[in-house]
Amino acid sequence: MARPRHLNRKRAVRAPAARVVICTEGAVTEPQYLQSFNGIHTNKSVNLVIRGASGDPRRVVEQAIREKKLLKDDSLAAQDTVWAMFDRDEHLRFAEAVDMARANDIQLAISNPCFEIWGIFHYQDFDAPVQRHACQQKLASLCSEYSKSGAKVFDDSAAIENGYHDAVVRAENSCRRREEEGRLDGNPSTQVHLLTEHILKLSASQSSPRN
Repeated sequence: MARPRHLNRKRAVRAPAARVVICTEGAVTEPQYLQSFNGIHTNKSVNLVIRGASGDPRRVVEQAIREKKLLKDDSLAAQDTVWAMFDRDEHLRFAEAVDMARANDIQLAISNPCFEIWGIFHYQDFDAPVQRHACQQKLASLCSEYSKSGAKVFDDSAAIENGYHDAVVRAENSCRRREEEGRLDGNPSTQVHLLTEHILKLSASQSSPRN
């Protein structure tokens, strides 16, 4: 009985993980959230490279520009993106940082007044102007872990998993309302969903192997 011939079929090759390089203003809150989000919502096909504590908005963008230059000669970097993630707050060089980012093709994930508005959106709508400390206190009232150790960590896995899609809708609504008011980055608003949705799209596009 003749043995079946081995067919020379190409093995399925999984695309290399796309990198999303994110330079953040904070050292803990934003990086911790991004790591939790990636662990809950993606299939690990996206490689997050997080550079935390980059400083005020201008320094965050300067760091992002340096990171982008490091990718320039990488043949696998065509699908990679570099993001600057920072707060409006009361930073004096905010507008300068935004202009610099746009001039260098750096993607932006800005929150006004601060990242915590994105956390609040995982629980409820919020559409009144608010100062940074009040915004942080509001998130602390919704997320018991946020201020427990004084580290300001939004790491509520249930909210990040189950409240994410509502947060995106609320973030989109906040941006639309501010735009209608003639202040695109006005208070309160956040663009963090632009980053997280980008990560999800990359994850979905790379989930199946290529033959």
